[in-house]
Amino acid sequence: MPASALPPHLKTKLHNDWIFPLCYIPRAWTAFKLGGFPILIKGYNINYWGNFEGHSFPHPIQNKLKGKWCSFQLCLPLFISITVYNGYYFYCGFRYDGVDNYFQFPAIDISKAEKFES
Repeated sequence: MPASALPPHLKTKLHNDWIFPLCYIPRAWTAFKLGGFPILIKGYNINYWGNFEGHSFPHPIQNKLKGKWCSFQLCLPLFISITVYNGYYFYCGFRYDGVDNYFQFPAIDISKAEKFES
């Protein structure tokens, strides 16, 4: 995706959220407009992100498990996400950014969710 297609605040940004030396890769190299939203194929205990242009879509990180042990989702374009009871999550694949309306690939992360509610 050319940098001109990214939102203004991301056009010149690097992947400062990635480890060295990958943190020097421009976001435009990993950003894609795929003409749609993620489609949930299989999931358990999924929270949906608000509407973007009237569409709801699975949130890539589940921060509310509603008393369940874990959350799992498999989406198209290929994206897998698992969140467990203590707030740790793993995801990989085409992550949809619902704020800026683009997909990032590759996207992989293992972290702890902020503001986690079990």
